[in-house]
Amino acid sequence: MIGLGKVLLGLLAVGGVSTAAVVMLAPEPSADSAIVTRVIDGDTVEMELGGRTEPIRLLNIDTPETKDPNQPVQCLGPEAAAYLSNLLPPGTMVRLEYDRKRIDRFDRRLAAVLTADDTLVNAEVARQGLAAVVVIDGKNRFHPPIAAARDEAAAAHRGLYSPEIVCTLPGQVNTVTAAAQALTAPKVAMSSAELDAAAAAAANVAARAAALSDALASERPDPVL
Repeated sequence: MIGLGKVLLGLLAVGGVSTAAVVMLAPEPSADSAIVTRVIDGDTVEMELGGRTEPIRLLNIDTPETKDPNQPVQCLGPEAAAYLSNLLPPGTMVRLEYDRKRIDRFDRRLAAVLTADDTLVNAEVARQGLAAVVVIDGKNRFHPPIAAARDEAAAAHRGLYSPEIVCTLPGQVNTVTAAAQALTAPKVAMSSAELDAAAAAAANVAARAAALSDALASERPDPVL
């Protein structure tokens, strides 16, 4: 495919005379206007665009699953969808901006969504700690501001980075660590068998805590898919 603004030069022979012809290919539009019709989940919005309704997948974020019939609703998935619904109620006018590839394998349009005041919606979802940041097929045009928003959420312990929310990885680490500490606390009048069982249980809990900590650390750098 010929790139944007590419000039095609061709030599045409007319009546035995060679003539240079220059054809300018019109660049694809860099943005589209759209109207929100409904929020599907935390990273997908249905919009009216060019006289038709289609799903728009927000670039560079991946929110917890709520719609997959093959897996349960994930931690903070409903909260991500609710936040996006509040940010983009039906009737909201938005601007869609694109990276290199506009359609994904599910026939969803891939876009950055910007409101009338130029707020990058993709980044705002990440700023609340409600999305992982991903790069798919090298599409990284909007990655820097979205990753910065995610880092802000992590530093502030918001959403998926909150140790106070039981279902998050930090919350699970806290729970398991507390359990390990309780198991290793000295107890009076314990038999040797009870001590051995308690030590084994503590080791198991500590291993779980370490695995959760590793999972938390592996969330960044952002996966390239």
